[in-house]
Amino acid sequence: MIMRAVTVTIAPGKRDDYWAWARDIVELWDSKGVKRAGGPYRLREDDQDVAAWLTLHESMAEIEDEFRTLYADGLGKTLIEQRPPLVSETTVAYYDEWPF
Repeated sequence: MIMRAVTVTIAPGKRDDYWAWARDIVELWDSKGVKRAGGPYRLREDDQDVAAWLTLHESMAEIEDEFRTLYADGLGKTLIEQRPPLVSETTVAYYDEWPF
């Protein structure tokens, strides 16, 4: 199992817009069977709003296929195109489940 952790710093002044967008992403993910590890989660640091998204996957190939499938067209494509002005920074990390 692989846990993907995506940490997003929300753009200044975009908090409400980001979380409205996030609700739509969660609905899309849930409708397509994306395995969320709860969340998304919110952390506030030094006047910055930070969102953490955690998902669970069987393999890196599954992660790559999921992205292509979800965001290639339709609602997923529309939502991913709306994302850039809502965020100022994104980091992605992958965690392998123990035992390795």
